[in-house]
Amino acid sequence: MTYSPAKFKLPAGATLTIKGAYPHARYFGIDTFNGPVPVDAISGFQLEPDSGATNPFRPGADRSAGLRGYTLSLVEQVKPEKPAPNTLYLKPAQAGSLAGYSPELRLRTYFPDRGQDVPGGVAYPRRHSLELADGRVITGEENICRSINLNATLGDLSETALPLKMLNTLVSIAPNPARAPAQETPLWERFFNFAYSLFGLFLLPGAEEMRAQIPVPKPDGGGVGSLAGTVANAYVGSYLSHETPEREIAVTRVKVANTPATFDNPRILASPEPLQAQYWSICTNIDVAGTGRTPEGFPTGVRQGLCHNDETVGLNNERYTRIVHSQAQNRPKNATNESGWSCLNSGPGDASGRPVVQVILRPWLAVEASFA
Repeated sequence: MTYSPAKFKLPAGATLTIKGAYPHARYFGIDTFNGPVPVDAISGFQLEPDSGATNPFRPGADRSAGLRGYTLSLVEQVKPEKPAPNTLYLKPAQAGSLAGYSPELRLRTYFPDRGQDVPGGVAYPRRHSLELADGRVITGEENICRSINLNATLGDLSETALPLKMLNTLVSIAPNPARAPAQETPLWERFFNFAYSLFGLFLLPGAEEMRAQIPVPKPDGGGVGSLAGTVANAYVGSYLSHETPEREIAVTRVKVANTPATFDNPRILASPEPLQAQYWSICTNIDVAGTGRTPEGFPTGVRQGLCHNDETVGLNNERYTRIVHSQAQNRPKNATNESGWSCLNSGPGDASGRPVVQVILRPWLAVEASFA
């Protein structure tokens, strides 16, 4: 999976039009953010194709279609009750009086087809035109860039991890600093927002009382919250610690939604009936503090580790899978797909050298209500 981000600022009341091509992949979507907080999103199957083109993300569509273009508008407005088709809105509703908000755009491409490159065998979307509030239209990518580039003082893309100092403080006051935020009994939780998750993961003194005061969004198919989540995806997370012999191996048993198989380039998009989601995965991540630090104390580099998805795990007839989590040197030799197991390497441990790993489950992308 690949996230391709951009940060910019449209002139007040302007509309930026971009043109792209649907990738050869399982899923793609485009999200807008204010910092790490989602503002708006559109999934590939929701994008109307250009005249004469095919949207390959719709059931029954020709995934090999040659004409696969789309046009998308980015509007410097708050999302209305009835949004326009093929339109993303940049202005957060809760920041009506904030002149300094910084829109971010993230294009997500999940699971390119076999033989395709990271973006799914297509070019990244290009800037087509910028219509200003007074009706003037700017064309040419360089001209558009000059009109929407941010002043460098507004900073880079939003960091979504904890400063190391904060993480170390939370670890030090947790009930068991040797394994925090992993628990004696692994705790799986839906991610709603940073504060809610931190209190739960570390089980800090008074955490339950404090969590009760934190508003969370109504559960639905989307991730919402912060941490650069997406409205089409809900994250469920846990921490494991392999610090003692009896904790060297853990197993997750989970039911996988009915999803289409796409890696081997089937011409028609189809799946086991009924179609319940577009994509499912489970990943081990580098700890929340990353492996390096900036002068401000934030982590650097890629924090995602290894993943399994719905086409790489072993499934039984009821679409349950069993994931074996261990460090590489402790992997059971008989834990193979052929014998009904799937292995997910926990990696070498966190930035402090502890055998602690974060496990992130994406139960669905654009889930159907029938899948609980």
